[in-house]
Amino acid sequence: MSSQGRPKDEYRSAQHEGSISHRVIKTLAWTLLVGLVLSIALVAAVVSAIGPLDQTVIQLDGAPITLAQFHAGHWLVAVGAVMLALIVTLLIVLLVVPVAVLVPLLVAALVLVGALILVAAITALAFSPLILCAGLVWLIWRLARGHGRRAQAAKGGATIAG
Repeated sequence: MSSQGRPKDEYRSAQHEGSISHRVIKTLAWTLLVGLVLSIALVAAVVSAIGPLDQTVIQLDGAPITLAQFHAGHWLVAVGAVMLALIVTLLIVLLVVPVAVLVPLLVAALVLVGALILVAAITALAFSPLILCAGLVWLIWRLARGHGRRAQAAKGGATIAG
């Protein structure tokens, strides 16, 4: 038990509950669940929209196969394969599209920052005599102002009482 009266594991789980990795995993899990439900709905809609396919003939290596020859196990495998293909497509879209968008944006941002640094360097180089003169004026003004304050403080004219 910790000093607050709760077990250490409870505090640790509450501490990590709001972490980024937990939120990412939770978001991916919800996305996969929604994708699974949508793929089930899509497969059900396609099967119900096509209707009876008893007369459909598929040529596989020259041998005709009718859909009426398939058993329930074949249909389950076919539906499972379609659902698996839809889930893989959903995962690819979820993982590739953000990278495909973020990488060009990151490159563009780096190029813009590099261009701004280059413009600032060229500007500083072009105006370096002016910047040097302004720096010297500021330094002289600061030293002159600081010398006057030290002289005034030595005379006891300005003191700060606590």
